[in-house]
Amino acid sequence: MNMNPSVQIGLVSDMTGSMRPVSAEVRRNNGRLIKSAFASIPALEMGVVAVGDDLPGQGAGYMTKVLKPQRDWDAVSRFIETVPPAYGGDFDECYELALNDLGKFPWHRDAKKVVIFFGDACPHPVRHHKNPKGLNWEVEARKLAEQGVTIHSVHCLAHYGEKAFWQKLAKIGGGVYFQLDQWSHVESLVLGIAQHAFGGVEALQRYETEMQTRQSIPVGIRRSFDALAGRRSAVTSRRDGRKPLAEQSRFQVLTCDATERQDIQDFAVSQGLIVSKGHFNGTVKGHCFYAHTERTEELRPNHHVVIQDNSTDEMFSGEEAREWLGCPTGQKKSIKPNPLGEGYTVWFQSKSVNRKIFPGQKVMVEMTDDIKGAMAEVEALC
Repeated sequence: MNMNPSVQIGLVSDMTGSMRPVSAEVRRNNGRLIKSAFASIPALEMGVVAVGDDLPGQGAGYMTKVLKPQRDWDAVSRFIETVPPAYGGDFDECYELALNDLGKFPWHRDAKKVVIFFGDACPHPVRHHKNPKGLNWEVEARKLAEQGVTIHSVHCLAHYGEKAFWQKLAKIGGGVYFQLDQWSHVESLVLGIAQHAFGGVEALQRYETEMQTRQSIPVGIRRSFDALAGRRSAVTSRRDGRKPLAEQSRFQVLTCDATERQDIQDFAVSQGLIVSKGHFNGTVKGHCFYAHTERTEELRPNHHVVIQDNSTDEMFSGEEAREWLGCPTGQKKSIKPNPLGEGYTVWFQSKSVNRKIFPGQKVMVEMTDDIKGAMAEVEALC
């Protein structure tokens, strides 16, 4: 018997250079994510729009690639796994075209319809050479909302700005504006939104309970779920009185996807942070951190340190982090591995240009304005 869909989800993922680390995280976990969503939601349909923003004729580039909603979870997973990366070439992306593509989805009248839109930039204006149809993103978003589709915006690297567009997109779509503090939170956020679409607040609460039994819920995800459920945030001040960074997205944990050891410069290039190794010293050097887990090392007088609470993913930096380790700025101290216990990861700043990164190793990167600019340059030159 052909059953009508109970929930239809449209995933939009910006695949351009500045979003490469986010798309890599989605690819890394996409099989488990998609399978979990289909296993827990009866008659689910899922579609995907990949945003490339590459004009036709520019090599293998594309503006958008579309997979319309379907029930074959393996086909959805395979599309996400194999859709090629893109470059964009400029700051604005063709989000207006992605919204237009979503408007052509076969949305079912009786289904719960949700779009989850990931990105970090802004759409093209109406008169732009990459917007030949003259699409107005607000008009496209309203058309989508008129079909009963809720649009949730997920703003990546929110500390750079561009908040106005992402907030307005969610407002037009009757959804929630989310900030993605850590790219590793993608899976939990998508599954939480999917559960809420299927069964409302009760289903979301069940998912939260399930998360809590397997792992703690990061503060950023807890705030997101509070906003989704329309409830007063349960996130309170820390019992130890410490104040985490206000801009949690400023420090991002990246994973080395190489199959063999690579030096930190090659790692930065492979992650799309810089165009070539020659740009490392002036852009990335001093903004990479390694987990202090292996041997006793000296924390030097002017080296930065970041402390990550593993249960909440809250980040602490600056003078507070050094004092926490008993080594204020200007002093030096030998620090044992895992000095705060298994509940925390202590990240030491690395100023080396030759540090070796192993396959699967995690590296924390401070996403500065210079690195953001370099990532945009990567897009422009590719």
